[in-house]
Amino acid sequence: MPDNRPDAATPDLTAFDRLWLCEAVRLTEAHGGLLDDAEANRRAIAAGGSLARRIEARALWLAAHPDRTGTHRAAVGGARQ
Repeated sequence: MPDNRPDAATPDLTAFDRLWLCEAVRLTEAHGGLLDDAEANRRAIAAGGSLARRIEARALWLAAHPDRTGTHRAAVGGARQ
């Protein structure tokens, strides 16, 4: 059974990085339309927890998707410069 915890897919991220990725996903959807997130939603619901925890799980799964990882990691890296 896969580990659905948000921090399981991104163990190297700090709390700030996780929040930054959540915001990057939110802004992506706000400006470009909703993402195809059926799998992310399923995993977030399965992970359980508070609404904030499920939102984070969804965003982190979407950010970890191969098509999005570089973009969001670049956003985190750019914020640190």
